[in-house]
Formats: sequence, structure tokens, C-alpha cells
Amino acid sequence: MRNAGDMIAFIFLSLSTWHLVLYGKSMASSGEVSLTTKLPFYPFIYLVAFGMSILSLVVLANLISCLGKGVKK
Repeated sequence: MRNAGDMIAFIFLSLSTWHLVLYGKSMASSGEVSLTTKLPFYPFIYLVAFGMSILSLVVLANLISCLGKGVKK
């Protein structure tokens, strides 16, 4: 059951990362900035996408580790 949850989490995080990168690209091309500080949004979106990609790699490593333990038994 844990392997299925890790697989679903990995797929969700990977898709979320991909869509955040696409969203960041669209924000960068449109030049969208915050109203008060005039800072562009896209660096923060890319930062969140980077964090989600690291998290998805951790979940994938955990999934591979769990699957490896199952094969050894």
C-alpha cells in the first residue's frame, strides 16, 4: 500500500512541477509583477518548482528503496 501511495505522490509532484515551470515561463514572458513591490513573480514560481522537483526525487528514491527491499525478500 505504501508503494502505491509513493507512486501517486511522485506522479502528482512531477506533474505539479511541470505545470509550475510552464506557469513560470508564461509569467516571465508576460512580465507580470506584484502591485506593491514591483517584483516579478516568475523567480518565486521557479523556486517553488525547484523545491517540488527535489521532493519528487526524494519520493522516487523512497519508492525505489521500498521496491528494492521487496525484491530482496
